[in-house]
Formats: sequence, structure tokens, C-alpha cells
Amino acid sequence: RLSRSLFHSPSSSFFGLCFYLHILSYLRSLTFVFFLMIRRPPRSTLDRSSAASDVYKRQAEYWVVALKDNHDRIARLNHAAMPDTPATGRKVICICHDIESNVDTKVTESECREAFHRMLAVERAHDVRTTYQVLGLLFRDTAAAVAADGHALAFHSYDHKVGDPTQLARTREVDLQVKGYRPPQSKITADLSDYTLAYWNFEWLLSSASSFRFQEPRIENGIVKIPVHLDDWPLHTGALTRAQWMARLRDEIAKRDILVISLHDCYARQWIDWYPDLLTELQGLGELWTCEQVVNRERFRSALRTRP
Repeated sequence: RLSRSLFHSPSSSFFGLCFYLHILSYLRSLTFVFFLMIRRPPRSTLDRSSAASDVYKRQAEYWVVALKDNHDRIARLNHAAMPDTPATGRKVICICHDIESNVDTKVTESECREAFHRMLAVERAHDVRTTYQVLGLLFRDTAAAVAADGHALAFHSYDHKVGDPTQLARTREVDLQVKGYRPPQSKITADLSDYTLAYWNFEWLLSSASSFRFQEPRIENGIVKIPVHLDDWPLHTGALTRAQWMARLRDEIAKRDILVISLHDCYARQWIDWYPDLLTELQGLGELWTCEQVVNRERFRSALRTRP
């Protein structure tokens, strides 16, 4: 029926011929791809011993490669140091920046942008690495500058809308490789389950200690969870003065081995002028790590605990 419908008139004959030629070309391309998929390595790289021949005869899916002919192609492993470990008796301090511009704060976009670049400049001068959680809608304008100085990157939702179940998916439309996620306002809603985070290929979650209800980093269902102990919200609201905030910071450092601090670009007018002094003091109190370093350490510790 198809043949008769395609060739029942001279006007349709040309169309029918093109159709069949197109199908034939498509089938030939599939055959070529299939041939490439199953083709064995060049004969010069194969072991021609009788034992190798026996392998091919019994189980043709195995390849035997001659090392003497391919030694220059072998990737040699280098000795690597153990995952990040602080010096004996030293605290671990993580500084994290929520980069959200003026999405829901009454500051100008230019003020937030200036604060962002001042943060980078101060950290560069102190030779420290921090972690930047960036809104997806700001990612393309900020990620390159952050990565250039060796800082860690995470998403801080796409546009700071709490409870929006599309936030994770929308961030993945921006970048597929970022591993960390920080929910807006530290609100862990139902759409941020461990399963959903893993589904969207996130490996760690940063949120307030009160939202997690624990104080130390841990792994749950394959997701490393890092609690934030102190942020700049009290400075922004005026609940704490600089002296009071610093006193709380020192108290938090004294009672725990790892401290995580969150600072915002939109609240930076409250602390950016004394940020150099803050970094100098923190460098004297402990080692400044990125969240990625904390994640690596937690995964290594987990592997040691589960080792038979």
C-alpha cells in the first residue's frame, strides 16, 4: 500500500524515490556507527599469543592489550596527600557568601556588586579561599570571578523563591557541575529532600544549624550536610553591634572544632569595611577552608567508618 501510494502518479514518483533514498542513507549510517562500536583495537596493539587467541575464541568481548606496545599510553598514578586535615589543635573555619544582590533586600544592585568585588579583593590580599553561594540568575555574571581566585561555588537557589519546587531544575539549566546547594533563608522545604538533591546531582547542602537541628557536618543518604552557625543577619537588623557579633563569633569558635559563617553581599555595608580585620583574626584562630574541603573530609571519614 505504501508503495502504491508513493508511486501511483508521476508527480509522486520523485517524492517516493527521495523517501527511499533517505531511509537507505539512514540505515547505512546506523550500520557504520554499530561497526565503530564493536570494532576491535588495531592489530598492532593486540597480544598475538596463543593464550590471547584462546580468550578471543571463548569470550570475544574481552580485549588483550600488549603492554610493551602501549606503555607510553598508561596513566601513572601520583602519590597524593591525605584529604585536608587541619594542623594539630587548629580549628576549621568556613566563610560562606550568599550572593543574591537585591532580590528581596532594599539595597541597590550596584552596592551589592561593589561589595562582591571588595570581598574577592580582600580575600585575595589575605590569600584565603572561601565559598560563594550564588543565585542561578546571577551565576554567569559572577562565577568566573569566583573560580579565578580558587574559591568554591554553590547555588543559592535560582531566584531566592522559598518553596518553589522548580528551583533545583532551573539551576541545572544554568550549570551542571556545581555540587553544593544553599536554600534561601535556610528553609529546607519538602522539595529539598535528599532524594531530590541527589536526583539533580547535588552532593552537599548548606543551611543553618537550627534548620538541620545538629551542629557538626554529617552525611545523610549520600548528601553531606554542613550547618551554618553564625551569619550577618543580626548585624543587618541591628540586633547585634560589631563588638557583640565578634564576641559571639569567638564564643562559637571556642566551643567547636568547625565553625561555618555566612555573609551576604546585600548586608555587606555592615561589615565590609572591617572585613580585612575579621580575616586577620580568623586566620590566627584557625584554618580557613572551603565547603568543598569539608565535604571531602566528611566523605573520607565516612569511608573509613564503613571499611570492613
